[in-house]
Amino acid sequence: MVECPNSHITGSTQFSRLIEAIKALLNAIRGLIANKTFILLCLGYALLGLATNNLSIWGATFYSRLHKFDLPTIGFYGGILTLVAGIPATLFGGVIADKFRKRRPGGRMLYGTLLSLISVPFWLLLIFTDNVYLILLAVFVLLAAALGWLGAAAADVTELAGVNLRGLGIAIYFFSVNIAAYLIGSNLIGYLNDRFGATADPAMMRYALLVCPVACAASAACLLAGSRRMFRESRQL
Repeated sequence: MVECPNSHITGSTQFSRLIEAIKALLNAIRGLIANKTFILLCLGYALLGLATNNLSIWGATFYSRLHKFDLPTIGFYGGILTLVAGIPATLFGGVIADKFRKRRPGGRMLYGTLLSLISVPFWLLLIFTDNVYLILLAVFVLLAAALGWLGAAAADVTELAGVNLRGLGIAIYFFSVNIAAYLIGSNLIGYLNDRFGATADPAMMRYALLVCPVACAASAACLLAGSRRMFRESRQL
């Protein structure tokens, strides 16, 4: 069998192109990570995502074990509240965030800051009240806040990363949110439940879930810092 003399050249060229593509990707990632405003955005929304996603991850267990709600009831009211609060928040959240952005650079992150701050008292209400109507009110507000920042965050990532890196920027942002919510947050709450003895005393779940309002408060601090930094950078241009 005669080997084509150009096969080694073609293979070498393809390997060189692969190496160049990997180098370009690493340089792009380093450039985004060096952007402190981008890091504050990812960290802020990762913390907010940690809280909001664990509303669904641990919510049903919390309601059933502590408040003795049956699963069909939890599912019914969860679906209704998602339709009533979540869908409008998703649709109009981006519009509201853009109005904040028109007022000042960094306005979308300021909007995210407000959602984080609003979430703190309603998380505390959800955790410590036994009143069914107050629980429904808290879940309504938290669902709206949980879905109201999605468009705003993606828009800011696009603005910070630029046209050429917006796909990579959004991928890093989604990755950070999912890591915080599903790898760190849910496991941390589960660990605290075990440490506090929630198996024997379901009321101890209240203290494990305090991770969520604390994360919201930390999120507000990060997003506010990012908003201010974005505003200062725009004035220096």
